[in-house]
Amino acid sequence: MLETAAAALHERAARAEAERNAARAEAAAERERADKAEAEREAARAEAAAERTRAAQAEHEREAAKVAAASAEGRAEGLRLALAEARRPFWRRWIG
Repeated sequence: MLETAAAALHERAARAEAERNAARAEAAAERERADKAEAEREAARAEAAAERTRAAQAEHEREAAKVAAASAEGRAEGLRLALAEARRPFWRRWIG
């Protein structure tokens, strides 16, 4: 009777240990999946930050191009006026 009870207890202990090992393996797999998901999330965040940086740089370059275009238009207008003045006959420049 005691041997039967001891054998039953050993069997229950072996099952409990097997369940514990399975739970540990499952927990390790879950930790691995969580770590992988965290790494993917961090990579996505880094990619999003890089994209925001590229967008800001493109916006800055666009604004710089606008300023350069406005400056070039101003210079062109000045040159047009100077050319128009240079093309006027000398006597009109004297008379006014």
